[in-house]
Amino acid sequence: MNSSIDYDNITEWVQPFTIRETNYEAREASGGAVSRYKDSLLRGITMGPEGKPVKSEGVQSQELDLVASCVFYKEDGKKVPRDIVSSWPFRVTEDLVTRIKENSEMNDDDDTAESLQKEREMLKRME
Repeated sequence: MNSSIDYDNITEWVQPFTIRETNYEAREASGGAVSRYKDSLLRGITMGPEGKPVKSEGVQSQELDLVASCVFYKEDGKKVPRDIVSSWPFRVTEDLVTRIKENSEMNDDDDTAESLQKEREMLKRME
């Protein structure tokens, strides 16, 4: 017997933080944010002559995009622009990337060139 899945009571992860006296909230990544992040990782893969991934480019930029899609001003709930996120110290953005990925159940093993290539091949077979 199949039982119903109830998503009505899901509590979204939210982590308040402050930088330079401005209050922000880091929130769990939405499905769209995760999809855009993974798509950008796939676009950054360079394939070698044997069809194997040999290089992945732009990971830091893609991680800034992920943070910008998950960080909001606490006061009004608006997204923080990417150029503001980019101005923060690396140790701050790196910590936010880690927290967002962990609390959004994004496994770093899924971001390797090999795993992304397998995902790309699976998607091609489904077309």
